[in-house]
This record gives sequence, structure tokens and C-alpha cells, in this order.
Amino acid sequence: MKLQDINLLVRKNMKKNRSRTFMTVFAVAIGCSFLIVLASFAYGVQKGVVEKMRCPLPHRQTKHIDSLINHRIPRYFTKLHDSCNNTPPA
Repeated sequence: MKLQDINLLVRKNMKKNRSRTFMTVFAVAIGCSFLIVLASFAYGVQKGVVEKMRCPLPHRQTKHIDSLINHRIPRYFTKLHDSCNNTPPA
């Protein structure tokens, strides 16, 4: 089949099945929108979790957190915690 024949066949079928074509395009648009919303939500949750790990809430016991950070958590998180308290990293 030539490209013109295929193009003619596609246009004819799209005109014949307008509701099916519309529903397919609509479903693809909804699917793409859902993926964008889901990715945005996941990014926001990730950012929130990282921020909570980086800066503990003020009402927590900071001595306990400092002891955990200094003894059990890698040096990378210590630097993040120090930057949160506005003290220069060691």
C-alpha cells in the first residue's frame, strides 16, 4: 500500500467512527494528565521528606537527635543538620 492509500484509509475510518476516535483521544489526554499530576505529587512528597530529614522540627529533643546524628548517621546528614542550625559544617 502507498502512503496516500494508508492516509485515505485512516481519514475514512476516523470519520466513520467519530465517537471512538474522540474517546481514544480523550483517554490519552486523561492518561497524560494523570501521569503529570502523579509525578508532581511524588516530587512534592520527596521534597517534604528530604526537608524533614534535613531540618528537624523545633519541638523535638535536639540533644537526642544530635547524638543520633553524631554517632549513628553518616557524615553527610551531619552537614545537612548543621546547615539547618546555621552553624558552619566541620
